[in-house]
Amino acid sequence: MEEKALIHSYMDPDSIDVGFHCILGPDQGKFFPLQGNRIVVGRGKNADLRVSDINCSREHFEIVKINSEFILSDLNSQNGTMVNDKKVKQLKLISKDKIAFGSTVLSFYLADNFLDREQLRIAEFKNPESFEKKKSNQQKASISAIVLILVCSLVFLMLAEDEEGAVSDSPKVNERTDVASDLREVNAGLRQNSKRAEKLADIEQEKNVKIILGRGLREMREKNYFRAISEFNHALEINPGHPKASFYLNKANDELNSIIEQYNLFAARDLQSLQYRKALVSYCAILRLLHNFPDSPQFKDTKKKLADISKILEIDDSENSCH
Repeated sequence: MEEKALIHSYMDPDSIDVGFHCILGPDQGKFFPLQGNRIVVGRGKNADLRVSDINCSREHFEIVKINSEFILSDLNSQNGTMVNDKKVKQLKLISKDKIAFGSTVLSFYLADNFLDREQLRIAEFKNPESFEKKKSNQQKASISAIVLILVCSLVFLMLAEDEEGAVSDSPKVNERTDVASDLREVNAGLRQNSKRAEKLADIEQEKNVKIILGRGLREMREKNYFRAISEFNHALEINPGHPKASFYLNKANDELNSIIEQYNLFAARDLQSLQYRKALVSYCAILRLLHNFPDSPQFKDTKKKLADISKILEIDDSENSCH
């Protein structure tokens, strides 16, 4: 099968036109560029974009490029496909759409000038003669404009030479004063426009952050802490140091740690009463919560405790004991 996505490659999104940024799941932080007119996403070996998520289907969904549009279609996956918190069967994707499946969330990336270049390519393909004619006319117009500028420049230089020896009606010091005043007014106007543009950019940025925070809070209410943490981190990427994003991120982490501590207490109580299988259930719940953080001390400590209980219960594989 032709490889349409460079799997497990860390890439700069600015260097390509279309792709996926994994913001949650086992492949978190990786960027998958998209090539070709159709790709299948899933965990199976036949998938074009193969993810490391055991919770998604072998062939979970496909994306088909039609002209300049990208259409996502769910392939009758076991748990379905979510786009921006809505379960979908088929949907046209736009830039920054969030695609959730299994325990993975992908952010769809589309370059800002992609649509303009696609429309130009389609127009050239449909009518190459007209496109070449238009291109030739544009080149001729550019040459004519350059010639006109050169002629005007020569005329200006000739007039300047004729007036060089003439006596001015007003003193030269006044001319310099007028020019300096004009420059000050121009600079003041530029500074004012710059401040206005910065203010509008700040308003738009705050609007985007507010939308992302709303999604994160909704995930927190539904106890989807990893998705909530991902949204709050996304808000901090847009506006580092944002007070609300930092507060909610810490709160989500605290609630997650509180749940893990509660499971640990349940497990310790069950171990004291020699109810090993109940303790096993609590430790398995912790592993499921931390499956995206296998290198964390909590995950490693829980796996060790799980292995100890598995030996007592004579279970060979501690990982399979959670299934």
